[in-house]
Amino acid sequence: MELIGSFSRRSLLTILLFVLILLLISDFAVYLLTDLNAVDGLLSHRLHELIPELADIRMQVRDVFALFFIPICGGVLVLWGVLLWLILRTSCARLLKRSGDQSLQEPAPATNGQQLSKKGQNRQNRRMFLHLFTVLQRDGRMMDFLAEDLSLYEDAQIGAAVRTIQEDCKKVITKKLVPKPILEENEGDEFTVDAGFDANAYKLTGNVTGEPPFKGIVRHRGWQAKNMELPTLSGDIDPQILAPAEIEIV
Repeated sequence: MELIGSFSRRSLLTILLFVLILLLISDFAVYLLTDLNAVDGLLSHRLHELIPELADIRMQVRDVFALFFIPICGGVLVLWGVLLWLILRTSCARLLKRSGDQSLQEPAPATNGQQLSKKGQNRQNRRMFLHLFTVLQRDGRMMDFLAEDLSLYEDAQIGAAVRTIQEDCKKVITKKLVPKPILEENEGDEFTVDAGFDANAYKLTGNVTGEPPFKGIVRHRGWQAKNMELPTLSGDIDPQILAPAEIEIV
């Protein structure tokens, strides 16, 4: 309801200011009409000399003006302003409710259960992200291979180790993601990129000018996951641990 309250305060102040200005203008206008010197100056001659009774009439009008006109006029204008403010406030509230303005609803404070649930979801997302690396290490020793200093080995030794690691990691990826090339064409083949292409699936390089369609050469077929096997993870495992240390007890 904060939006309605803010509008109510602003509109009330604006209306009261307008009423005050209107009251001052009306009072000043009546004062000029009852002031002999002011009227005579405007008409460039002395009316009270031409019409002697006019002075007495103006004095009576001035007394009535001082006693009744100012408070009555002020009260009427203030009452009119308040009624106008109530109408505007009610109309604004109805319009906002009909439009379904979400800002009218104060957000409920998050409970302890919701906070814990959000933390648990974030932890689960982190574990899902790291789980694939955990499986690649467990079945293919990929982390061991990446951490190894290959400068200590001959090319023949590296080739033999890489072949085994590549086969094991390929089995994991094929089982978990089922990767497929985005393009059926081979690298080096010509390919036409039509208008409305998916910018996530196609990366354009080279002389990219104008509007599609574009004709180019396939430099990489791309990859997409046709399937994603999500595991059921235990809540007792630390997501930071990619692979536990192995200790043989002797």
